[in-house]
Amino acid sequence: MSLLSSREYWESRYKLDPEPFDWYQRFSLNDQFKETVQQYLQPQDRTLIVGAGTSRLTEELWAMQHSRLAWNNIKADCHMVNIDFSSIAVALLNERYARMDIGAIQNIVMDARAMEFEDSSFNAIIDKATLDSILCGEGGAQSGARLLAEVARVLKPGGFFFLLSNAPPKQRLPMLEQPQFSWRCVANALPKPGSDRLVPNVDASFGSDEANSKNHYLYIMTKEIQKLPESVED
Repeated sequence: MSLLSSREYWESRYKLDPEPFDWYQRFSLNDQFKETVQQYLQPQDRTLIVGAGTSRLTEELWAMQHSRLAWNNIKADCHMVNIDFSSIAVALLNERYARMDIGAIQNIVMDARAMEFEDSSFNAIIDKATLDSILCGEGGAQSGARLLAEVARVLKPGGFFFLLSNAPPKQRLPMLEQPQFSWRCVANALPKPGSDRLVPNVDASFGSDEANSKNHYLYIMTKEIQKLPESVED
């Protein structure tokens, strides 16, 4: 069983290797990843990154959103929150942001499977490999379901959940498309670093062995807005 879901593993790893590390994709280096996220997010959206680790995702996303605010002359700030169950990772993020003079990003020690936020707290949530790591551990299916349930709980109606995964749709969609989450899901393929093109199935769908070796998958969930019941006139 993989250690990737173990808190002790990550504490030890970050202690031995404190340098920034990005799983799967570097946000600022993948135009398709960046442009896709930008299509959905508003500059002032309150955004949560679950299992942030030591990734540069949040600071690069913050820089993009901050530039959009300035370009549109919007007098507001970017609201971003990182959570990770590793206290060492959170301390490293705090130190790095202090050196970069980024005070607008909040870093919190918290388990994404049992978040302390109120319901409907965020306009957007991003997971880059956290669910994949959880599913590798003991009780992975149950832990993964808890993570998704918590994401659905703290995501605002009309908000977006971005999940970057190594798993193709035939493996991830059955878990993501559960009715209790009340969201719609679409899948996008992103070329892995070093791969210059997407490789679809013969029938142009996702999921062939060749495609899986060259692509990552960005799943975008849009939480449904519940309609109020129509009033009935007497």
